[in-house]
Amino acid sequence: MTSSTVLGSTQKKAATFASDSLLSLASQASHHFRRITRAYAFFNITYFLAFAFELFGLLLFFSFFMRSSIVAFTLATLFLTGFSYFVLRFYLQGRKPQQIEQLRQEFEASCEKCFPKDLPPTERRRGITGALHAFIAELEGQEYQYYPLPSWLSSLQPLLQKFSLWCHWQDVLDTKELLFRTSLRLQMENIKSDPTSIDVHTMLARTYIDLYHLYQSPQVFATKDQTKVLTEKFHAAAHRALEELKIINTFSPDELWVQAQFVSVYGDLGKKEKEIEHCETLARLAPQDREVLFRLGVLYFSQGKMAHGLKIYEQLKKGRDPKADELLMHYIHR
Repeated sequence: MTSSTVLGSTQKKAATFASDSLLSLASQASHHFRRITRAYAFFNITYFLAFAFELFGLLLFFSFFMRSSIVAFTLATLFLTGFSYFVLRFYLQGRKPQQIEQLRQEFEASCEKCFPKDLPPTERRRGITGALHAFIAELEGQEYQYYPLPSWLSSLQPLLQKFSLWCHWQDVLDTKELLFRTSLRLQMENIKSDPTSIDVHTMLARTYIDLYHLYQSPQVFATKDQTKVLTEKFHAAAHRALEELKIINTFSPDELWVQAQFVSVYGDLGKKEKEIEHCETLARLAPQDREVLFRLGVLYFSQGKMAHGLKIYEQLKKGRDPKADELLMHYIHR
């Protein structure tokens, strides 16, 4: 066995160890995040129950309390409970973002230790970016899973999931956004080192696409103001994704993945003409892809281009594709 073979084997083992370590760190950070955010929910629940218990006791024994000085003590207790709650809540609301930021910093520092000291900075940042995305993946769906129930109470699980979502959707969204922003910062550092790297721009495009999907997801409990802010952020991230895709398309034209992302992003932005333009390119590059043809046909019918849509229908029909009849329904029920 040659020295180069031994070196290659050692590097592969080191890379596998680093990858496993990063996934483990992401899982640990996710559990830590849940502990932090659950503590704030328990704080609110505890004060709510205490206030409800005191109020219930006052109403239940009101006639008895009115004949003694206990009523004054009970009212004072209610006031003190409410006052202490708002004071502590104000303090904790300012502290929680600091704890989340500290968790992010500790996670990033722990990831740094998983890489060899002689690893180039570009590769180190790429590795940490991957770890950040693993952390984001760990947080996927967490807002529904804070309060699991035993199997014999499974009928109540949908109710608990809604309660969990109400309590924690903002925490999960804000933390994901923080991690995405950190990932983008590291990737921009790599852009400075190699501004024309297709790989770096591809990673940037993927990250912006994932980020705008984060903002695009409907938030049931968001207020009108929160929805407005999320919509603005969605459009900003989607347009940044388009900028990166255009750069990639300039350096490497007619890439299937790039054209597919153009179609997806323009579709999400509601820009049908641009979606059609890139869907046509995609159909030209992958003429055997029936899903692309079907989507193009639907787009033609939705934009009133009936002749073009019927040509697509004819293509699918000749290929005996079952989607041909489904496409025809878009023409009939237009």
